[in-house]
Amino acid sequence: MTKPALLTYTLIALTICIYISCKKETQEPELPLATQNGDNTFGCLVNGEVWLPKKGMITTPPLYVSNNSDKDKRWTIIANNSLQTVNLTICKDSVLNGSSTFKIESINNCSSARFNDSSNDNKEYFFTDGDNYNGKVTITRFDLDARIISGTFYFDAISDKGNVVEIRDGRFDLQI
Repeated sequence: MTKPALLTYTLIALTICIYISCKKETQEPELPLATQNGDNTFGCLVNGEVWLPKKGMITTPPLYVSNNSDKDKRWTIIANNSLQTVNLTICKDSVLNGSSTFKIESINNCSSARFNDSSNDNKEYFFTDGDNYNGKVTITRFDLDARIISGTFYFDAISDKGNVVEIRDGRFDLQI
């Protein structure tokens, strides 16, 4: 074998070895930016871990926003990642005024938040409780003409089993 051919084969072999030995770096998920453009983004930290919606079952969209037909015309924002759900219910007045404190879910306190977790064998439902746990949603943009609702949120919630979940640095930028 000639020297140029040997050099070529050696370079090809080295290139293949280097290519095979390179591991793809897994990129850690990041929270979306807190935008107000109707980018259809949602994210938060759940007990310090980045939580993002993602497509799960065919019948469950990753993001859902609606104006309920209840008398108080509350707004509902639901984000799913197949086994977990973040659900924000916001009174109409709170959407228009810009912020609301989350209370325990009831008809009387229409702004509420909850976290449903089916990631283990025992489903757990965490609810906000205004007496013992804090939470707030702040609407940073509500524009019916542009069909955009954006904001930030945080809350603590407790399950009937006594477990607590901390939701922090939440943000959403959704098309209505």
